[in-house]
Amino acid sequence: MVAEGMLRFLEAIGPDGFGDAVREQGADFREALDVALTDPHPDHDALRDLRDAAARLHDTRGTHRTATGHHSPAAGAGRQPGRGRRR
Repeated sequence: MVAEGMLRFLEAIGPDGFGDAVREQGADFREALDVALTDPHPDHDALRDLRDAAARLHDTRGTHRTATGHHSPAAGAGRQPGRGRRR
């Protein structure tokens, strides 16, 4: 049941929109995605597309899209803890 909802969502907004939505929704949505990836579903091709979309999320973690659509390190990525900008 969860897989069907995720598959419809992916189909409706496409892989790029799906990735953006998952990042915006946060941990609960990611948890639902993890459940969907383990749910049995008869459409194996669609599940593969969902797995591919989920894999792209992991590939781009710690990055954000620039105005040109390319990925760049997110603000603060690679900084040492406790070395944040002082205000």
